Amino acid sequence: MPNNIEDYKKFIDELIIESSYMIEPLETIYAGLNSNLYFAHNGNIEYESGGYTYMFMTTPCCTNIDTTEYDRLFGIPARIKKLLIRTNKNPFIAVLSNFSDAASISLPMVQMNTIDVGENRLGMRQTLPGNILQSQSSPDFSVTYQEVNSYNGLKSHTNEAYGKLIVSTLHMGWVEYINAVRMGYVYPGMPYTIHQTSKQNISERTFRRILNYVSSTYVFKILHDGETILYAGVFAGVYPKSFNSSISLAKEPDKVSFDYQAQYFDCQKIEILEDFNISSLSLNPLASTNRSMPGVRSEVSNFIPTRALTAEERIDFPHPYIYFNEDRQEYKLIVK
Repeated sequence: MPNNIEDYKKFIDELIIESSYMIEPLETIYAGLNSNLYFAHNGNIEYESGGYTYMFMTTPCCTNIDTTEYDRLFGIPARIKKLLIRTNKNPFIAVLSNFSDAASISLPMVQMNTIDVGENRLGMRQTLPGNILQSQSSPDFSVTYQEVNSYNGLKSHTNEAYGKLIVSTLHMGWVEYINAVRMGYVYPGMPYTIHQTSKQNISERTFRRILNYVSSTYVFKILHDGETILYAGVFAGVYPKSFNSSISLAKEPDKVSFDYQAQYFDCQKIEILEDFNISSLSLNPLASTNRSMPGVRSEVSNFIPTRALTAEERIDFPHPYIYFNEDRQEYKLIVK
């Protein structure tokens, strides 16, 4: 410490200069680090906190589930079976989106694995980065739903058309169908197997050999305006591993949870938004893109419009979709 008053004042002045970064406005500090950061007009940092979480599960194509005479599927209501057959009218399983607790989904942590190399005779070695693919491959997750016995969104005038415990019964039919296909009791149809014609090349035949009972599950984190996308993730190759395992026999169940297996997980890429729109439009990736949505600008994306669709255009594209807000550089999710 200084011995006299003048030295002490000098010491204090130097200390203030050295520590001035602690009392400068936050926006000055961060703007110095990154001049492209946006700050709210009141000078506070605009923290990105989401208000809603949405989940959309694409409809699998469980071919022949509604025509098979396999006894374990015979008791599933016909309208429930139709919810598992993809058509242009049902790209997503609406009842699962509407009654899911999407915020309950545990998303995988995408992380880098490490590898040890260059070990010497003393046992010393280097730990180098490997890849992130292992953390993205074969994830599993669970979703909690509100069980429902009657659902007007299914356009049924009677509860009996879909039966009771709609969410649980749907998963039961889905799991039983997969089991029947794997055991050879039900023929899964042409999309499941290699169906070769003289006009098909190898890549097209490979594309047609797909597991038609799997789905894709999209998870979106949305701002409080109900549209602006903060986060987008997707589980690919999804199928349920169980049904009605959490139903309470003591009373009518209020909530049920189901476990799913996926083949791959990815997040925060524009390709996820493109795939979502392709699924919503029921477009075949091998088909012509002439059915792309209005307002699409090719240098942005072939399947993401650069404006919201008009009421007239929504007649042809009635399902949820994503558009690019060119002015604010944001992606918007339109559900209704």
